[in-house]
Parts: sequence; C-alpha cells; structure tokens
Amino acid sequence: MLGPAAPGAHRLGDGPIRRAGDWIDFGHDDAGDPKWSDQATAFYVAIAPFVRSGVVHIEGEDGARWSYSYAEGQVAQQGWNGWDGSIEPFGEYVEHLLPDQL
Repeated sequence: MLGPAAPGAHRLGDGPIRRAGDWIDFGHDDAGDPKWSDQATAFYVAIAPFVRSGVVHIEGEDGARWSYSYAEGQVAQQGWNGWDGSIEPFGEYVEHLLPDQL
C-alpha cells in the first residue's frame, strides 16, 4: 500500500500505481496476465474509507465490465463482476443476461 511518504511507482497485481499528491493513479498491464480474486475485491472495498471520490473501471479477460464508485467513505459496484458473478462486492452469484436475452 502507498503511505504518505511513498514516492514513485508501485504495483498492485500486474498494474502500476502512482501517487500524485492526494491522488493515487491505478494503471493497467495489457502485456501481462492479471487475474481477479477475492483479494482484489477486498482491496477495492478496503480503500473506501480513504477515498473522497472516484471510479475504478475493470474489464475481465472474458470482456465483462464493472466498476466501483467511491463517495463519502462508501463503495458501490456498478455492473456484473465477471469473476464471481455478483452485482455488489462479495455478493451472491447473479445470472448475467445479455441485452438480447432480456
């Protein structure tokens, strides 16, 4: 994790993270093979109390897209998590219907 005195680049999984003043920029690694896990979900939930506002967009290797939005110390998930099939962090599996299946 980045602390107040942590300069330069660090890594989270295969993606770089950089501190820029009060901001932490999360990069991505198109060349690597990053994997989602309960640890990744736990990280994005755990940082909520420290995030003023922002959105993290995620794309799974199967093309599934979801995001985590942060405001006032809370996190909310938008979209269907392609890794565990949930619509909220650590939620239950929910059948994912494509638009042409609705």
